[in-house]
Amino acid sequence: MLITPAVIIDYDIMINNLITTQRECDKRGINLRPHFKAHKTPLLAEIQERIGAIGFTTAKLSEAELLKEEGFKDIIVAYPIVTQSNVSRLRELSEGIKVGTIVDSYEGVDVLNNGFEGSKLDVYIKIDTGLNRCGLKSSDDIIAFAKNIKLKRNLNLIGLLTHAGHSYKCSSLAEVMNIGQSEGKILLDIKNKLKASGIHIREISVGSTPTLNFVIDVQGVTEVRPGNYIFNDNTQLALRTSKMDNCALTVKTTVISKKESGFIIDAGAKTLGLDKGTHGSNILEGYGKILEYPEAQIVGLSEEHGFVNSQKQPEIGGVITLIPNHSCVVMNLAPRVFLNKNNKLENIENKGRLLNY
Repeated sequence: MLITPAVIIDYDIMINNLITTQRECDKRGINLRPHFKAHKTPLLAEIQERIGAIGFTTAKLSEAELLKEEGFKDIIVAYPIVTQSNVSRLRELSEGIKVGTIVDSYEGVDVLNNGFEGSKLDVYIKIDTGLNRCGLKSSDDIIAFAKNIKLKRNLNLIGLLTHAGHSYKCSSLAEVMNIGQSEGKILLDIKNKLKASGIHIREISVGSTPTLNFVIDVQGVTEVRPGNYIFNDNTQLALRTSKMDNCALTVKTTVISKKESGFIIDAGAKTLGLDKGTHGSNILEGYGKILEYPEAQIVGLSEEHGFVNSQKQPEIGGVITLIPNHSCVVMNLAPRVFLNKNNKLENIENKGRLLNY
């Protein structure tokens, strides 16, 4: 009997998601470099690589270090590395494999250049195309910044990189499409300005699951870095960038108590997370979609309890299925993950769980 709460990955749906995306990228001659933080599982990374991924993106060095330990050899750490201790880790990581990272400050450029004396590190200029997180805006003096990098003997400027995370705040698919087209065009415009100043770059790297199907049609994009596409989730459903049939990750949870307004489940915040939309977008009501009771709403979470408002009440002890709001968070929290393949559950190890440094 399955012990709940349990995270279940439908193998067939996952494979279909991976193959479909890889095929669309291959058609356009665009490299696919998935974001490892979406699943944090080397076994799934192996599958992605086998299907055609050229390498992986990570947020944190610890994720990249795990990938190297597991035999992967092409990694972009898409996170500012600005301390000497982390530069030392990055240099050690780069020994024997291909590694790149991002820069968006003169301080970051200097610390990387100093830390890679006698070696060479590939760097991308991080561009802020609307998320207002890290990165230089197109209105900044990117030409001067790029020229400064070119003066550094230990750095190799190879591209521009962005993440259109603001697409998660969209209220319509048309908005998502506009952002997807814009993220590619902004980077290409910067590339052309750099070229006119004598600075040639090779890579235009973009990435977010919502904008994926739109940005790949922007001619000149060389690489995409989606993460969530492997599973999809309730956020993608709300954005209309995925359908229910493409949601590969679900959570099985048991009804443990009844209330006048509904019932209580054994999946709480330590299983589902507290997201109501990525990047604080709060586009969702509730904390997941219950498949057996579509009218029900998970209105609150304690650490180990979920509060469900529902006109219909399942039996106590009954097991129900939900699509979480944010599958990446669920994978990071889950101590056990099951792969449902040929109607058999295989316990797989998400070795990168909780790696955040």
